[in-house]
Amino acid sequence: MLQRRDAAWLDERLHRRDTRVIAVWRGLHLIRDVNGVSPSAVMLTGAHARGLLRIADTLALLGVKDDTAYFCVDVSSKEALELTPLMGQARFQELREVGVALDPFEANLLAHGRALMHWHRMQSYCSLCAQRTESIHGGAARRCVNLDCGHEFYPRLDPAVIVLVTRSGPEGGACLLARQSPWPKGMYAVLAGFVEPGETLEDAVRREVAEETSVRVGAVAYHSSQPWPFPGSVMIGFRAEAQSVGITLNDGELEDARWCTRAQIRRFPERGLFLPRPDSLAHLLIDQWMAEG
Repeated sequence: MLQRRDAAWLDERLHRRDTRVIAVWRGLHLIRDVNGVSPSAVMLTGAHARGLLRIADTLALLGVKDDTAYFCVDVSSKEALELTPLMGQARFQELREVGVALDPFEANLLAHGRALMHWHRMQSYCSLCAQRTESIHGGAARRCVNLDCGHEFYPRLDPAVIVLVTRSGPEGGACLLARQSPWPKGMYAVLAGFVEPGETLEDAVRREVAEETSVRVGAVAYHSSQPWPFPGSVMIGFRAEAQSVGITLNDGELEDARWCTRAQIRRFPERGLFLPRPDSLAHLLIDQWMAEG
């Protein structure tokens, strides 16, 4: 957005009555949840928004929709009691816990704000000269305050591949599911890992699967992607065909990995097992494969 570089435009938008401001406090978002039904993101306007802006550590423009500007502020340096007047009946909650129940536009907006505020906190100092940096362009970048340096920094993402590996065979074949020990007890998901420098996405899929399970992968096909602002990743989803079936856990990341038929997955609940949350790309990959047979 060209307006990010227009200080007068930003100032005018910040003072408009229809401007919406969301708050991030130590990675949490302000959510209004009445009796556990239909949670919604709190977007402050008017005097409440101006009160939030006065105490903000960082401010960023998230975008404009239907001529309404949306801003995000980080108030992580404040204690909870200082924020009480702005909270009303709302409270700060973890996006991963409520995101599935939020309006999709609100969920995307909060995800954007969370990731951007995290990046601002992590980029407070220049990695070239160690001087402080300042927010510029409506929060879209940061610049070193050292005039002899002046380097500009822009938000970065950590790309990760996530893949459903399948094989043909009896009962319509099987898919490769695994779990890590820190996960909730009984949860199984697809394999995933970060892309390494100089690596294609397809090579990252093959490497991750081989490193974690020793399964060799042939054809790899792109499926879809999902932002994952925890803290700043994007999940790039794939389907892949296995060329081998033997599983050996190699790198210590996985607690278990197994081939699961559709019939076995349908019986997960009676065995105390379950899949990732419904709004995750991992769940979508598995769910679509289940619907194919």
